[in-house]
Amino acid sequence: MKPKSVILASCAIVLMSMAVFSCVDPKADYAKGGGVEQETVMPLVPEGGMVRFYLDAESGSLRTSVGGSKHTFSSSDEVYVKSTVYNPIMSSDGAAYVDIPESKTGTYKMFCYPQASKDWFLPGGEYPLRDLIIPYSQFYETTVDQLATYPMLGEYSEATGNKMVFKEVIAALDITLKGNAKIASVHVRNKATEEDVAHNLAGVASYDLEDGYVLYEGVNFVNLNCTNEGDGVKITDGGTHFYLLLSKGNYSKGLTLTVTDMDHKGQVFDIPAFEVAAGQMKPFSFTYAPASDLLFFEHFDNFVWGGNVQGNSAVMSYAPTASTNLNDNPTERKGTENAFTKVANTTPGSAFIQANWATVSGWTVGERPTVSKEYVRSRNIADLTYMYRCQEFQGCVSCGGADETRGAYQIAQFPQFKGKIYTVRVSYDVCFRYGTEDTFCTHVNDGGIVTEVKIDGVPLTLETEYNGNNTYTHGFLNTCTMSRKDLKAPTSDEYKDGWHHVEMTIENVGETTAFSLWGVDTGTSIKHGHYIDNVEIYGTPYQAPSKKIRVMLYNIQNGMWSDQGNSFNNFVEWMKQWDVDICVFCESQSIYTTGTATSTGTGNWQLFTNMKDKRSNTDATSALTDPKWAALAKRWGHNYHAVSGYRDNYPQVITSRTPITTIRRIVEGSTSGQYIMHGAGHFRVSAGGQSIDIVSLHLWPQAFWPGRQTQASIDKQEGRDYQKYEATSIMNKTFFSSTYSSVTNWLLMGDTNSISPLDMEYYEQNELYEPTRTKWVYANTVFSGAKNGKRLYDLPREGAGSPYQGPGRFLSSAGASRIDIMYGSESMRKRATVLSTSIRDVWSNPRTNPLLDPDSGQSFCDPSDHRPVLVEFDMSK
Repeated sequence: MKPKSVILASCAIVLMSMAVFSCVDPKADYAKGGGVEQETVMPLVPEGGMVRFYLDAESGSLRTSVGGSKHTFSSSDEVYVKSTVYNPIMSSDGAAYVDIPESKTGTYKMFCYPQASKDWFLPGGEYPLRDLIIPYSQFYETTVDQLATYPMLGEYSEATGNKMVFKEVIAALDITLKGNAKIASVHVRNKATEEDVAHNLAGVASYDLEDGYVLYEGVNFVNLNCTNEGDGVKITDGGTHFYLLLSKGNYSKGLTLTVTDMDHKGQVFDIPAFEVAAGQMKPFSFTYAPASDLLFFEHFDNFVWGGNVQGNSAVMSYAPTASTNLNDNPTERKGTENAFTKVANTTPGSAFIQANWATVSGWTVGERPTVSKEYVRSRNIADLTYMYRCQEFQGCVSCGGADETRGAYQIAQFPQFKGKIYTVRVSYDVCFRYGTEDTFCTHVNDGGIVTEVKIDGVPLTLETEYNGNNTYTHGFLNTCTMSRKDLKAPTSDEYKDGWHHVEMTIENVGETTAFSLWGVDTGTSIKHGHYIDNVEIYGTPYQAPSKKIRVMLYNIQNGMWSDQGNSFNNFVEWMKQWDVDICVFCESQSIYTTGTATSTGTGNWQLFTNMKDKRSNTDATSALTDPKWAALAKRWGHNYHAVSGYRDNYPQVITSRTPITTIRRIVEGSTSGQYIMHGAGHFRVSAGGQSIDIVSLHLWPQAFWPGRQTQASIDKQEGRDYQKYEATSIMNKTFFSSTYSSVTNWLLMGDTNSISPLDMEYYEQNELYEPTRTKWVYANTVFSGAKNGKRLYDLPREGAGSPYQGPGRFLSSAGASRIDIMYGSESMRKRATVLSTSIRDVWSNPRTNPLLDPDSGQSFCDPSDHRPVLVEFDMSK
């Protein structure tokens, strides 16, 4: 039956901004559009005779499903029949039709191109038969508008009368996500190998007579960018639809779906095998609920421009333009451009995200980018700490990808770590840039001890080989260098053999600890660069035993000098969050006016009333307390406190949840007329079902003998000998005394002003101390020495559950030194888990540019020049 009646149809589609690519070779007869001009496709024009077709769209089209309404045909649309273009004619009742020459075979096919359809063909392509773009990079907020401009294919059959019914030429996925998050990207990747002809999902297609539009090049993924100018796309328990356009096909291996959100969390799902025809939409539904211990997730799915350096030879590389000198105009790209230009795999997709270290140090990516802020929002990287000399590549990021200098990628810190110590598991993929002469390293900044590293599943031997540049090979002081011996470099710029998977375990991670990936060499005369991908970080807070006591040692520097003007409010809130059972504070007396080096005078101390006759209280066994300290300790839940031997302005105070018995306040030494200069104390606390004897101390500084601050005494470092005398006197009065031979639970702690012999490897390899100063270990040798079969253990390094056992496991507690040390008897060593040798959080971090006392040369930090030490004991053992 020949067409004769009039009917109007509508159609609607949904597309987004992106580019295209997949690789299936169409039949040779129709490659690149060949053969499509046959009469069976586009009828020959007879002599005379015209036929009218009213334009309609297939019911349930993608445009209707995605956009909710059909396309309205208009005179601005273009209908192609053979090589002739027709504009629809509008009838009086609003219907659209075209009059075309009658086919002598009765077979008709047409292409309909709404306005802007030509945007979906490569420039220079044989429009409308070849180089149709099925975009790989799509944007949530422009889906509906762009899909409405996508071309359609019309076919006539007698069953439709005189209607030409237009169908979609591409397919779609309908991904429904349920949950509670703001989504940043929805990414699908084909599981098929490169050798599979159905490997690609998107790309550039040509028309085939039998199969319609068939990809002849492209990529194996489609990414839906959902950053939405920094707002993301909200999902709820009711579900939100995400539409991704792709090539029709039989995806017999299934797809991998990766979802990321604006908070840098993510989840990977499996999409089973499916087949989808042109015009069809395949639905899948998932509940988005990232793992509870996931802290950070970045697979760089919104990084879609630039070279393919991941070794997929059948996957093409695309960018908005072929330009390679992006750094000449770094803000040119906004992040939402179409990217249809084929580029080499060595071509970056962006300029340096942060280019000059001097202008970015201390600023986040969003605060100081070199690229446009629109680009930063589109990639959801504004809150990262650094992306120094980083550039976008397809599905990954390069660091130091040019030859000028190294690059760095650093994530932000984790505020949820406040008041907690975490064990963190980090994994990432890394590849050296082809020809790189640099090495690669991981930084664990401000705390963190790396206890295990695996490269491609093989454990890496952790060493402490000092290399002369304040870094260690596998030492993990704060840097782990991985050479091209550890990470095999690629043998060509095809990058098929250069990628490695790294897994790390990091202990003692706190609120200010940050993780970063760097080049090592700062020189400009070598070739730099590496690529990173699939960064994931998981964290588990330290789990306290059911029967525990938590003990803190903290030199609070002149009675928390920096917070006394604030009524110690910050100090109190900080103490509450750490939930400590027993605390020993050194320098517990306030001396100076807040923010100055001016003495307040003894009558105006913020902490301690004016203690009289201090020296007459030598070796007193009666408890010494202070009303100001009593009031302060109660604010964090400690109703008990006691004061050490009180000889000068640097006493120690012990506070506790449970009662404290003062055994002795120690001021006199073992020799008549010589003193424990800052005093010491011997206390007994009942906690965790045990009685524990605690010795507090603060040893004399090592520089000079007390009372003779002469250059000769300083040159001889006589103070270290006095430290040894003090340490010996204190031990003989407490732990080594036969009076307490029946006591088994001992803790001895304080500011020793002396380094531990267990840390000597660190000091020697870092060349921090000249050989004479290594004798600073004198005092701590006394504490760890044996007598009558008894000895104490350096708990941070020797506690049974400590992560700091072994070489390279070092964190300083004051400056570059670990001089705040907690010792324990064998019974306490077996119970000890060291949470932190020096707590790393925002508040207790010593501030820079301390106040300097011009008279004494002493510098004061905010809040202290020391960090706290935290040890927990499992009292069930």
